[in-house]
Amino acid sequence: MGSDYTAAKARCDDYLNPMFEAWRTGGDAKRIAPAGSVDWMFAEYKGSNKYTKLPARTRSGYDRAMGDVADYILKDGRRVGELHVKSVNAEFVDKIYDKLKIGPDGTPRNRSALLSITVCKLAWNVVHRNKPAIVPEVNPFKGVDIDYEPKHNRAATLAELRPDQCSDDRSVPSRPAPARPQDCAGADRLRPAGALDDKR
Repeated sequence: MGSDYTAAKARCDDYLNPMFEAWRTGGDAKRIAPAGSVDWMFAEYKGSNKYTKLPARTRSGYDRAMGDVADYILKDGRRVGELHVKSVNAEFVDKIYDKLKIGPDGTPRNRSALLSITVCKLAWNVVHRNKPAIVPEVNPFKGVDIDYEPKHNRAATLAELRPDQCSDDRSVPSRPAPARPQDCAGADRLRPAGALDDKR
């Protein structure tokens, strides 16, 4: 199990415990992740340092991304997670990506599909490095034609660039009002005597 608690727990939760539970209860054999399956590859990745060093929030997102792929049901009733990694090729990945781009209600899920492909590509690379005899070198998740385009920032308006015109923002000082003629009526009385007469 190793000395890393996080890696050991991930391996137990995703691989060993499901195997034990299926044996104990005589339950669904699909929960067992045999070596070389997509489920096994994900469990191996989740036990690696590349995964365990990630923040908890990132790991949670990665778990959902891998789950979307592993739990996808094929026409023959099998989960993708049951397939052997050597049977997963680029054509198959392209088809899965196209399916993941559309949610159950028909709404686009391009961003989620992109994350799934990205995480699967990462998991494949990591496990191939550790288990090259099982996971092929050629990564079928690499080179997928991605449709997703990030949203660009909205351009600021003139009013947003000149906050001094916002009457409700009292923290921004307003421009001084132009001087009125009546305000300058007694200005001459305030000048020192001869200030304007000295032409030297």
